[in-house]
Amino acid sequence: MRKYLDLQMNGHDARLQLDTASDITVISEKLWNYIGRPPITNTSQSLLSACGGRLKLIGELKCSVSFRNTKFTGICYVTKNDLNVLGLDWFDRLHLADVPLNSLRNTVKKHKMLDNSGRSRSRKPNNQTKRQASTTSPKVPDKPPGKHPTNHPSSQKGR
Repeated sequence: MRKYLDLQMNGHDARLQLDTASDITVISEKLWNYIGRPPITNTSQSLLSACGGRLKLIGELKCSVSFRNTKFTGICYVTKNDLNVLGLDWFDRLHLADVPLNSLRNTVKKHKMLDNSGRSRSRKPNNQTKRQASTTSPKVPDKPPGKHPTNHPSSQKGR
């Protein structure tokens, strides 16, 4: 199940996917535009995707970050890809190891979205959104296979 963190970047609401396999935090150009296009600088950082390909970074961004009662100034990297990932760098700064994982977001909730013109609008999940969200996470059986009673004839031996 994917976990998301709702936080603020430069005073704007943002949702980043928690990825402890990533050393750095990366945001999309779309999110960068949404938070007001703060200045970015060139970066020598390179990024490998989980598939082994290289992701092109537009630049490096220094921004204020706040989550619950924690605030800091952090560095993240901007990419043209539709990728908003909170890496280990911010994970440590936000002390997320101390936060119960089940308290983080894993469902769709009412939040601001960007429409095609780049303007923000409030959006409530509809039934289609809920269906899409429920189909993106595989259903985990309540009981692991082989760990529950069965009516198979071989299980009836000795009765």
